[in-house]
Amino acid sequence: MILSEKLKKDLTQGKLQKAVNQLLEISKKSRDNEFYHSIIMLSGNIKTIIRDKMEGEITDETERAYIAKAKKSALFYIDEYIDDIDASIANTIQYKERILFLGANPPKTKRPLSLTQEIARVQDELDRSILRDTISLNQFWDITPVDIARRLLEIKPTIFHFSGHGEPSEGRIVVHKDAENYSIIENEALANILNNTTSIQCIVLNCCYSEKLAKIILEKTAIKNIIGMSKAIPDKAAISFAKGFYMAIGAGEDYESAYEIGKSIVELEGVNGADIPVFKKLINE
Repeated sequence: MILSEKLKKDLTQGKLQKAVNQLLEISKKSRDNEFYHSIIMLSGNIKTIIRDKMEGEITDETERAYIAKAKKSALFYIDEYIDDIDASIANTIQYKERILFLGANPPKTKRPLSLTQEIARVQDELDRSILRDTISLNQFWDITPVDIARRLLEIKPTIFHFSGHGEPSEGRIVVHKDAENYSIIENEALANILNNTTSIQCIVLNCCYSEKLAKIILEKTAIKNIIGMSKAIPDKAAISFAKGFYMAIGAGEDYESAYEIGKSIVELEGVNGADIPVFKKLINE
């Protein structure tokens, strides 16, 4: 999810103050004085509304009218400024973790996957977490090989997450070639593009047979934490693992602890496959 979409989602969910706080952080970095001072005024107006309501100086109806006006202003600033701000600035502001979640379930592959359920569980856990305001979840679907490079450059993630199919012989990931066909990415090619993204601290390959790919990435890159799957993983196990992993990330756990908690959630939910995720760590740093 790109930044403008995330901010708009916060507004639709009634999180006006959260969205405006993020706009304020962005405006400080933008070097656009007009944008910055406009957001300062908007933030001040919202604080005044909250204070006046608490002190009983305005009615519920007046509060709703003021909030609706503030929300409209926030939407204007999102549309007017956010898309023009350099993505490398916008996506690094305030966020401790920047998750790049890529999904691919091409036609003509053996079976459909429940990727929408997986991302819904991940989003729910992050939204519930105590660190939700410091984590950016950026999701992209129906990806092609070039999309991977494009999104890495745009998001500069700390966590790279792929969900989709892995082929049995070498664990290579399967993505879209076009609307009707799929493409298999060579492990070395993927390792090379990942190695050029120095922001990555952890890779999650939530797809079948990806332990083989994880080993190659570990050998060919400086990325320290990589999670793969030792064999075919059932959809339910993949979803439960992702839920538990990001539940832990949202609580501030390190990557290896998050991996262990992810496996524990698979067991707690009574799903087969808790033994399938494997954790690879770079020792010689």
